[in-house]
Parts: sequence; structure tokens; C-alpha cells
Amino acid sequence: PILIEYEAAGDFTLVGKLRASLRRNSAWCAGYLACGMLLLIWLLLGGGGQGGLRAWCMAASNAWGLLVSTVLMGYGLVAVPRHLWRLANPKKELKSLYTLAVTMDEARLSTQYELQDVICEARAETATRNQQFWDPA
Repeated sequence: PILIEYEAAGDFTLVGKLRASLRRNSAWCAGYLACGMLLLIWLLLGGGGQGGLRAWCMAASNAWGLLVSTVLMGYGLVAVPRHLWRLANPKKELKSLYTLAVTMDEARLSTQYELQDVICEARAETATRNQQFWDPA
């Protein structure tokens, strides 16, 4: 979450982006820190079972590694071959690029027409204000 907010931050400096990211994620970070401290205190006071703190840390790191690898493999095993399969067919790829090009060109033209309309409105407004300035009737 911190890196996502870092990329979305509007600041121009590294420190500014990091500060904005930490500010936006401060509630989550505080919650994680509080839960972690409570778990650490519980483990240190003897609630950790047979292995103690070291065994809990090893188990937590293994569980995290398995979770991340399962999620990433599940995505990668499907998405990467699918992407390569789609890229391997040049006719379908070209057809999808043609469709994308047409929609992007339509969006460009509509934006260009909107800009021209706004420019005409701005010119008309400045003309009327100039006329009012010179002719205060």
C-alpha cells in the first residue's frame, strides 16, 4: 500500500512522495504495529507454546512465503501463457490494435472539437469584455 500511494502522490520530491504515502497509510501502519506488538508481548510472556519466539518467526515467514508464492503462481501460471498465446497470433493482435487505434482516434477528435469550442467561447467572452471595458454604457 505504501508504494501504491507513493506512485499516486502528487509531490515532486522523493521525500515529499514518501511523506504523503506514509500520511495516507498511517492508520493501517498503526494497526499493524499495534497487532504486532501485542503478538510479540504475548510470545515473550510465554504464550508461544513450545518453540518460543524464534519458532513463531520461522513459521510466520514460511506461511507468508507460501501465501505469496501461491498467489503469484496462480496468477502467473494463467496470465503469462495467455498473454504469450495472444501475442503469438498476429492477425488477432493486429485486429485488436486496429480497434484500439480507432477508439483512440475518436477520443482524440472529440477532445479536439471540445477544445475548439472552448477556444471560441473564450474568444467571444474576451471580445464582449473588451467591448464593455471601452464602452461602459
